[in-house]
Amino acid sequence: MRGNSYLFSSTDVLQPARVRCAVQAFWRFWLDAMAVRALAIESRHRRPPPPPPVQEEPTRATATEVGTPLGPAVTRTISAAGGVVETVDGSLRIDIPAGALASEQVVSIQPVSNHAHGNVGSAYRLGPEDISFASPVRLTFRFTPEQVLGTAPQLLRVASQTRDGFWELHEAVTLNTDEQTVSIDAAHFSDWSLVTGTLLSPQEA
Repeated sequence: MRGNSYLFSSTDVLQPARVRCAVQAFWRFWLDAMAVRALAIESRHRRPPPPPPVQEEPTRATATEVGTPLGPAVTRTISAAGGVVETVDGSLRIDIPAGALASEQVVSIQPVSNHAHGNVGSAYRLGPEDISFASPVRLTFRFTPEQVLGTAPQLLRVASQTRDGFWELHEAVTLNTDEQTVSIDAAHFSDWSLVTGTLLSPQEA
């Protein structure tokens, strides 16, 4: 100091700037470190992406052999006024409404071996196969509690076998759990069966 004035060197003037640069560099380093740490934590807790879905082959229909007769057929002559044909044990009933037949016709129900997929109970051959109806007839299948072990009445459907051996599924059924019946309107005669789409194995344990 000379008199009342101070003398500053160039080093004294640059010192605050160096401090500011050092502080800024520290905070940048600290923020970068925190960002890296946050990314590391997130990567540890992030769940791996789910595997891609497995592409399953579409289910193809499979034809089966035609059932062989298991007993005599039940027959009844039905006129244009309509009528009912039913098996002896009541497991299948056919209601033919008035006007469905143009003239008198012998209608038959015969039990056959059941090759339908997911079959429940017996299959039945309804005849004559080439019969034509002016309006649908009502088929009513009766099931027992033993026949729905491993499945449920709500899963029951009806299937009919085509001429080339394939089974056609009919889902527009009416279920009556109190009477234990499944009904459907049919427009043709062939081999018919009660079926289910889901069956547990073993059926009980």
